[in-house]
This record gives sequence, C-alpha cells and structure tokens, in this order.
Amino acid sequence: MKTRCSNINTNNYKDYGGRGIKVSYEWKNFKNFYEDMYLSYIEGLTLDRIDNNGNYEKSNCRWVDKKMQAENRRNTHLFEFNGIKNTLTNWANLIGLNRSTLSMRVYVYNWKLEKALTTPIKRNNFVKH
Repeated sequence: MKTRCSNINTNNYKDYGGRGIKVSYEWKNFKNFYEDMYLSYIEGLTLDRIDNNGNYEKSNCRWVDKKMQAENRRNTHLFEFNGIKNTLTNWANLIGLNRSTLSMRVYVYNWKLEKALTTPIKRNNFVKH
C-alpha cells in the first residue's frame, strides 16, 4: 500500500500514486493502520479500497476475497438492471445462465441487458429412438 502510492520506481506506482492515490497520514504509522483494521481482518482476505479512485484510509478500506478484489477494478464493466449493478459473471450466476451465453447475447448479438437476462434458452429436444 505505501510502496504503491509513494515509490515511483515500482511497476504499480502509475496506477496508484501516479493517479493521486495516497495513504492517509494516520496510516503512515503501521500501529494506526493495525488499530483501525485488525478487528475486521480474516485470514486469506486482502486490503481493498471501496472506491478504487479513493485513498487508503479507514473509511474507504475493507478486507475482501480475491474474487471481490478482482471485481472492484477500474476496468470492471458493471451492468445495471432493475436498479442493481453487477458484472456479467455475477448476473449469469444469479439467473443460472452460462456466462459465455450471456456474454454472446450482450457483446455479439448486441441485445439490451433486459432481453439478455430474461430470454429463456432454447433447448434442442432430440428424440431418442
């Protein structure tokens, strides 16, 4: 966290400090970070910024699993339906549709999200003899 935001010689700096993301003054002292975050920590989770354009500070950080971390990226495309924003993968899981089927409907066939989510799959019914 501190290196990403302050060390210009690292690969990640351009995506953090280079974009103006900072570590709060209080968290520059590890004791303060620890006191703010240790009670909510569960082994296997990673530190995540709720607003990934925001700073590393108590009000903007949480512990999440790798899946949630991957979904909270600047390049993650969220799709809104009925007031709920979600990734295509999550929408597919929620409605029981194959992710690739949903992706084809949206990106290849250019269906509106509502149609892509609500159109049942046509099944081929082969008669066995």
